[in-house]
Amino acid sequence: MLVAGSLIKRVGKRLFQFPVGTVPAEYKFSRNEHQSVIKARTDDEKDHILETLCEKKSLLLQTCTPTGSIRYCTSCMHIKPDRTHHCSSCERCFLKMDHHCPWVNNCIGFRNYKSFILLMFYTFLYCAFYVSTIIPHIISPWGHSKFAEDLPISIGFGFAAIMGLTTFGFMCYHLYLTSTNETTLEKVHPPHFVEEDLSYDLGTMQNMVTEHTPWGDIL
Repeated sequence: MLVAGSLIKRVGKRLFQFPVGTVPAEYKFSRNEHQSVIKARTDDEKDHILETLCEKKSLLLQTCTPTGSIRYCTSCMHIKPDRTHHCSSCERCFLKMDHHCPWVNNCIGFRNYKSFILLMFYTFLYCAFYVSTIIPHIISPWGHSKFAEDLPISIGFGFAAIMGLTTFGFMCYHLYLTSTNETTLEKVHPPHFVEEDLSYDLGTMQNMVTEHTPWGDIL
């Protein structure tokens, strides 16, 4: 139990401190370039300016807006790389953003997604261990419940059971997203590719390897 608690603390600390994944400098615009974009009178003029700047910076993009335009963030003043989204809570754009997690007060994305899944896994183990060890205490060998006699322990038992089931459900869902190489945002709002045959799905095994190995061993 102490080991699980230590792992939760360690991974949780990484979620608080790890950068989610900032947009590379080559995607950012100067103030003059940004002004030229926002002062465009028509959408066609804006698209032309963005396309010119993309060619100038040699940016390769696989996704676009539903209308076929280049994805641009007016708040952060840069072209959005593929799978990048703007978080209204953090007021920043993050690479491969999955969602903003209020529990860790940070966005979950490219750099800390593995830590997020590990946090759910260790939390589930911690809750499962607590529930399994407390059952013999609150239920006698003769089948007589002691819930009323040990109310604080019973409340802890219920909280751990609910938390364990909840984190297990979230963990399974995110493992499913990992197997399909999708994010929560992409599941809700599928990306629009510039070509119909493009996809992020590399196959289940390759998706899992790509998702969980690039950032080093957290343990």
